[in-house]
Amino acid sequence: MRWFGEKLRRAAFFLLLAVPALAAAGERLEVLVIHSYHQDYPWTALQHEGFTGTLSRALPEYDINYSVEYLDTKRVSPSSEYLQTFLSYLQAKHRDDLPDLIYVTDDNAINFMLGAGVATFQASPVVFSGVNNLALAETLDRQHVTGVFERKGVEPSIRLVQQIRPATERIIFLGDGGPTDQAIGTRIRQVAQRYPGLEIIHIGESSRDELLQRLHTAGPGVVIVTTIGGVRGSGGRVLELDEVIGLITGTERMVLVMEDAYLFPGVLGGYVTTARLQGETAARLATRIVRGEAVSLVEPVTDSPGELVFDWNALQYFSVQLDRALHDRAKILNQPLPFLERHPLLVRWALAVFIVVTVIVIGIFILVTRHKNRIIREQTTDELTGLPNRTRLLQDTLAMPAPRFAVIDINNFKAINTFYGLDTGDAVLVAVSQEIAGLLPDGVRLYRMGRDQFGVLADRSLDSAAFKQLIARIVETLRHNHLPIGEPEIHLTASAGISGRESTSLIAGAEQALHMARDRNEGYAVDEDALEDAERQKQNILWANKLSSALEAGRIRPFFQPIIHNASGRRDKYEALVRLVDEDGSIVTPFFFLEAAKRTRQYAMLTRAMIEQSLAMLGERPISISLNLTVEDIRNHETVRFFKDKLQEYNVAERVVVELIESEGIENYAEVSRFITEIKDLGCRVAIDDFGTGYSNFTHLMHLNADYLKIDGSIIKRINDDRNSELVTRTLVDFARRLGMETVAEYVDSQAVQDKVTALGVDYSQGFFLGKPAPELPGT
Repeated sequence: MRWFGEKLRRAAFFLLLAVPALAAAGERLEVLVIHSYHQDYPWTALQHEGFTGTLSRALPEYDINYSVEYLDTKRVSPSSEYLQTFLSYLQAKHRDDLPDLIYVTDDNAINFMLGAGVATFQASPVVFSGVNNLALAETLDRQHVTGVFERKGVEPSIRLVQQIRPATERIIFLGDGGPTDQAIGTRIRQVAQRYPGLEIIHIGESSRDELLQRLHTAGPGVVIVTTIGGVRGSGGRVLELDEVIGLITGTERMVLVMEDAYLFPGVLGGYVTTARLQGETAARLATRIVRGEAVSLVEPVTDSPGELVFDWNALQYFSVQLDRALHDRAKILNQPLPFLERHPLLVRWALAVFIVVTVIVIGIFILVTRHKNRIIREQTTDELTGLPNRTRLLQDTLAMPAPRFAVIDINNFKAINTFYGLDTGDAVLVAVSQEIAGLLPDGVRLYRMGRDQFGVLADRSLDSAAFKQLIARIVETLRHNHLPIGEPEIHLTASAGISGRESTSLIAGAEQALHMARDRNEGYAVDEDALEDAERQKQNILWANKLSSALEAGRIRPFFQPIIHNASGRRDKYEALVRLVDEDGSIVTPFFFLEAAKRTRQYAMLTRAMIEQSLAMLGERPISISLNLTVEDIRNHETVRFFKDKLQEYNVAERVVVELIESEGIENYAEVSRFITEIKDLGCRVAIDDFGTGYSNFTHLMHLNADYLKIDGSIIKRINDDRNSELVTRTLVDFARRLGMETVAEYVDSQAVQDKVTALGVDYSQGFFLGKPAPELPGT
């Protein structure tokens, strides 16, 4: 099908507003499809299948040709240059052959079509699906565009959690931080205000590691996944959906989702928008337009097609019991077939002879039930002692978050069996199990693991020190007690190994510690790996407290390191470096306390302390100082306001250089560029710090309008030994000079390195060889 020619179309454009949008002039229908994401992305693929399948079935009289394009914005940032290139490609491809209909999916594609693509394809009607930005419903060109919005069920999902898990205190919405997730985040924040007694958190991160770290930091709670198609792993690779979902469900939290494409094993379910239904609904709108109905009469669908779905296996794992109303509304996945469908022949036979063999059937049922129960009991219970066995232990450790475990072994038990006989050996095992059980407090479980070994399992309510004391007491009790089993009394000794690892390696860690105890001839030993987390937490608390005390007592001090002008040797620039003066007077570098500052929300106070003291010490000296600020500082409006106020209070703006670390976070150009413009208007200058590390981007240099470029020490230190380091330095110097920037070499540690950077044209040098950080400025 073709329009009646390009000239006629342009001349009749305004007439088309009042007449049917399409007029068939043949049997061929050209459909341009533009997807926001990549071809094998499940959400995209299901929308595409739903749309093309439904449209082809609805319009059998047309020969439909689909021209399909993918913006691939899950893996490629949709910059203006990228979108312009894509538009140029479409213009060239469809210059003489405009499509009869355009179908786009998700927000990035509709934004492209309503922005850059509107002029090129203004004569072609547009139908969309999967769009989250509901604000578009108020601004759409209704003469030209219609479609299906994707309304994520934020509030229904919250109410669903309250129905199936009434005791929930925290709900964590989890997404990839992309445009769709941000739009959903806005809705989440609006809805959260209606639930004051419930903590509702939205976490949006594109980095896998950051996403999992923030989820861990958020604490326990039910997770609701918004959209995670843009999550990237190490090296920037976009992760597959099942991989991301697997990482989230691996945290042992209850997980609900908002898209059917995310229903992977381990997910409980949720109110999901259905990609295929989105595509099918959009196809029905498109069919009306193709059949001659004006686009303006085809109302957009704002009630997003979706359904309530649960996974049977996850319901059982989390012990969720659905009430009748909820069960009847829901679609249950992976539910076992009813007995009648699994055993039709058996049921027919049983019904046919039911009257005759009723008594026999009842008897068999009783026997089978007893046998089944006996098998289950035998599988999880030790026959000799009546204790739960190793199989039950494995089940319990997986179900218990962060347990503590110890294995207790009777030394030389083989000799007891050999000398006294197997019956006596069995009696010893029973007596030992009773002895240990009598020493255990409530909540601590005892298992027989096989042969002469017993296991003791406790949750984290019993701290590490108390658990070790308990095991030590068991070992000591067994050593001193004489078991009255026949004559003479039997003397025992035991060894134990303690572990606090993750559940999957808990037993292995305890057994490794047991071997260690035997090798050392000690009563018990502790798997060191189990204590690493506790020790790290202890250190974090120690430095968080030290930092808090130092901030309160004014023991956060700037130390100043000179920056040397290579041409003249002039020393009139200094970098302010943070130091903590401990209570004993020792000087502590930020290596020990910076992470604690960030994790305990003392980082902003640390920055402000450095600003206050550094600017006060600068005073009226005819030198300049550099202050390090991060993107986190720039995003803290109180810190930015404090910095500007202090610049004006001390009247030092023209002698202050702000060093911004060249990192991933600096990519937020709008926010960072605005800050740079504001402080440069006050008189400050700007340096890009640590350039040349893993996040280096020449685009940053062109957009951020900096005055200095500080070349990272990892390059400078190897400049005399590594040809690549020399080439990189030479390139950076030339590039910076062309942009009107001066360069600074960091970590200059020898005369040879200083000579080299000077020869390469680096303007300034900094490093311990030229001057160590000192607590005073010249002239103090």
